[in-house]
Amino acid sequence: MYRQVSVEPKQRDLQMILWRDNPSDPIQTYHLNTVTYGEASAAFLSCRCLKQLANECNDPDVARTINNDFYVDDLCTGDDSASKLLKICHDTANVLQSGCFPLRKWIFNFDNDLSSSEMAKELSLGEDSQCKTLGLGWYNLSDELYFHTKFSGGTEDITKRKILSGASQIFDPIGLINPVITTAKTLLQSLYLLKLGWDEIVPLNIAQSWISFVNSLSSLNEIRIPRYVMGCNNTRKELHIFTDASQVAYGSCAYIRTIDNRSAVTVRLLYSKGKVASLQPVSIPRLELSGALVGARLYHKIINSLRSKFDNVVFWTDSTIVLGWLRMPCNLLKTFVQNRVAEIHELTKDSLCQWRHVSGKDNPADIVSRGQSLGMLKENSLWWNGPTYLHDPQFDVTSLKAPLVPNHTELPEIKPTAVQSHVTQQNNDESWLDFNRFSQFVRMQRAGAYALRFIYNARNKIKRIGPLSVDELNESLTTLTKLAQRESFSDLFNKNGLSVSKSNSLSKLNLFLDDKQIIRVGGRIQNSLDFSFNKKHPALLSSKHYFTLLLFRHQHKQLMHAAPQLLLYTVREAWWPVAGRSLARRVVHACVTCARLRAQTLQPIMGNLPAQRLQPGFPFERCGVDYAGPVLILNRRAPATADLRDKPMLRLTRYQRVEQIRQHFWARWSKEYVSELQQRIKWRTSSEDLKEHTMVLIKDDNLPPLKWSLGRITRVYPGRDGISRVADIRTANGTTRRAFSKICPLPVDDCSC
Repeated sequence: MYRQVSVEPKQRDLQMILWRDNPSDPIQTYHLNTVTYGEASAAFLSCRCLKQLANECNDPDVARTINNDFYVDDLCTGDDSASKLLKICHDTANVLQSGCFPLRKWIFNFDNDLSSSEMAKELSLGEDSQCKTLGLGWYNLSDELYFHTKFSGGTEDITKRKILSGASQIFDPIGLINPVITTAKTLLQSLYLLKLGWDEIVPLNIAQSWISFVNSLSSLNEIRIPRYVMGCNNTRKELHIFTDASQVAYGSCAYIRTIDNRSAVTVRLLYSKGKVASLQPVSIPRLELSGALVGARLYHKIINSLRSKFDNVVFWTDSTIVLGWLRMPCNLLKTFVQNRVAEIHELTKDSLCQWRHVSGKDNPADIVSRGQSLGMLKENSLWWNGPTYLHDPQFDVTSLKAPLVPNHTELPEIKPTAVQSHVTQQNNDESWLDFNRFSQFVRMQRAGAYALRFIYNARNKIKRIGPLSVDELNESLTTLTKLAQRESFSDLFNKNGLSVSKSNSLSKLNLFLDDKQIIRVGGRIQNSLDFSFNKKHPALLSSKHYFTLLLFRHQHKQLMHAAPQLLLYTVREAWWPVAGRSLARRVVHACVTCARLRAQTLQPIMGNLPAQRLQPGFPFERCGVDYAGPVLILNRRAPATADLRDKPMLRLTRYQRVEQIRQHFWARWSKEYVSELQQRIKWRTSSEDLKEHTMVLIKDDNLPPLKWSLGRITRVYPGRDGISRVADIRTANGTTRRAFSKICPLPVDDCSC
């Protein structure tokens, strides 16, 4: 088929090959002028050519046949009339021949003279005429389907890979032996739970189950299924779909029931679909509902594939809970059940569709959900021909007694009844924005602007769109100021407007409400001709409100980290924050950038002198100062000398006189100088102690403060006096240990910016 499709000459350079017949011949370049098998686009291009022929065809039957009855290059079609079928085949062959797609190897289930046509050649298969169509075998003379799979599962060294390979050899596109496939699927699922490797030997119990499964497939090719599922000369056609579920699997199977003009009833299996249940725990009602959903999808696929109209469509389930769910409004069900019930209603909204109850023993879908060996399935009349009551010519689904379905209060998976309460507030402005949700003043202002735009667009036909305008931002700032004042000074408002008692400290500001209902300061500079209205009458703010804090932070950054006084005076150009000086100091003190610029190290209290500093000894015995390179000092260990301080000098040797001088020096030093060391000349008190997880800067004398490393305290080391002077700090480059004199703690405050 692919070689019949020519490639555009401009595109043939993309299909070039190098070739030579013998190694001694020169290499030649060839262009592949047709679609080449193996390319990713080959199947699409060839099938698209068939679709194009169908689109250009004027005969609707031929166009439908080409569009719906081809699988790549295989045609599988039929009709109730032999003469009409031959005409369709002849016309289809002519249309495809016009596109250089000659049809050959025709096979029919009746005698015909199509083989006399010059454009077709019949495939002769002998007396036992059989062929393969879409993975199934077909005896065309008896018009029966069979499975031609030559199973080679193997029974030695059974591994997970061999079991999967063997199970995949069974090709059952329409689910005729679905219960057998369910057995294989559950076996593979149990292998997954064991977490075995692909080539590990499976346990003995699974190996025995697999061997039993393989042995049962020896009779697979003996099964014969009639291809035509309807009776002849039928006057009524019904579609019956059964659904069921178990802890192992769930699924559905469909049967066609026909009644001919002599009241003979024919019921045959058409299609089935099964799925193994999830390894996660799932309730039986949920699995039953999943099986019902499979049945609904099965119905949707059948009516879109068959060119037959049914007089009645009945769905059967043995779960009264599922029937109860299907009769309820979807909005009352929980999400899992709600979604599936809604899809079932959408797929089965045809007026012919109805749901009925069936007992478990008469439900053929129970075989799908539990699985069955091939030997038992081959003789199972319930599977191949449906329940016995469908074979009764007098059977009428409307005469069945309705089952006892639980009412809504008894069904599971029902949403709890919500209790609705409505709260009415007189002042809605106080609740529509939460200031504490924001960390930046500009973001809060823009969020308020977008909220006000939404309100405006909801009330007016002319919409505000695009980026926020300056007017919208100013309107947002005015509204936010009003909200902050209502939350901070609610006691100042009454029915008549603003009321400030004389005892209130705010009375000296001569407050009033402007035309936008903002509290402003009256002040004494309103006669100025140079100042703006906002400076003469600033809006009143509370320094305790979060809006004011964000405003101060914003202005502090805008002023390039100004000092408290400049920050306060700048804010007062438009607002009058009560206790604003204190807030300005807090914001500046808590600013991390400012704290880094004025970083100060910790200085614990001066420590006690070590014992070596208070004992006599030789010079440089425990410490030394190296001014001119290494100096080797001979540490002479002289024998202990008696006290020579009271001996006359004339009686002493030269060495004893030197020792006498040393003893006199030590006596005066320990008496006169050491006592002076009791005082702490500096570092008399300890600053606050560092705690774990505190953010700090590590001082570096060779770098500016903004370049100092940032870290977090992980551990402190107290000395013998209980005072810590050294700490471990975790930085981006690892953990380091520094003295407190090199550590600058950063502020931790709600006002930090």
